[in-house]
Amino acid sequence: SREASPQPAEGNEGTDNVETPEGRRCAPNEVGTISSAQERNQPVIVSANTIADKVIEVCDALSSEALGLKEAATLLSAVFTPDLLRHPGCEEKEGTERLWDSARILWNFCVAHTNNLLTGVTEQSLEPHGLTKSLEQQREAAKQVTLLRSIAADLLEYCLSDHITISDAQIALSFTSKVACLYHEEGDFEKAAIMFARASKYCDIVRQHISLTNNNENHGEASANTQLLLSQLFVLLATKASNAWHLSDIDRCHLLLDDAYAVATHREQNEASQADAIKKLVLVQLFLGKSTLEVAVSNNPNQAVRFLEGAFEI
Repeated sequence: SREASPQPAEGNEGTDNVETPEGRRCAPNEVGTISSAQERNQPVIVSANTIADKVIEVCDALSSEALGLKEAATLLSAVFTPDLLRHPGCEEKEGTERLWDSARILWNFCVAHTNNLLTGVTEQSLEPHGLTKSLEQQREAAKQVTLLRSIAADLLEYCLSDHITISDAQIALSFTSKVACLYHEEGDFEKAAIMFARASKYCDIVRQHISLTNNNENHGEASANTQLLLSQLFVLLATKASNAWHLSDIDRCHLLLDDAYAVATHREQNEASQADAIKKLVLVQLFLGKSTLEVAVSNNPNQAVRFLEGAFEI
């Protein structure tokens, strides 16, 4: 089976309500110069402010429906590339901050667009004739949104300094882990693995923070945030385990499932959250066990037994 394992529906996502910073928009001739230089394979020198301007311009066009998802992704992919971000023309704090804000604005658009898609699907399913849009169109739109999210994650990571604060790590973890899970759900397991690897760095920072918070006697105020972080870590580890299974990395899959169980049963988890996480983990184990049985004709059926016994033990 090449389908991703079923993940719990997260419902509508919230936005960070980041306001669009005032500033100049990227001049058309400036963008044209960048594109022309890229076509000639020449090095491009561009400031963080220029990239931020273009991102905000594209977000404005998306919000007004003057630009489609695919066109927006193409434009942003052309203006900033990994090479471009590795060799910025501007390292000023102001430019980096604007780029950070523009990444979050783009992310918030993706969240709002996804919520609108979900609402539209729900409303259409209640109509007498069912869904009016084809599933293929919906899948294509979802893939374009995932691409835009990955661009936002790239921009955000570029803005991080060598000394990452816990608040920045939480945002970076949210972006990278969400993109990884979306790639997994779309069945693009190789891309998902790359994003999961990027998320691991922030995962380690967050887990260390939780550990330090738990050792502090006055951590009552941090309890709600800890619950949110543990939930995020659990989804990341459980989905990452499933992704490892799809890539035939079975030993790593089991290690990640054990890690997910440790997070699910963390002492800071409240009773309801713990029960919910354990139930989800059992379902993941069962899915992987049954899926392994389907291909057990040419493989060792003991692998399937291992997954199913793990679910039974939980």
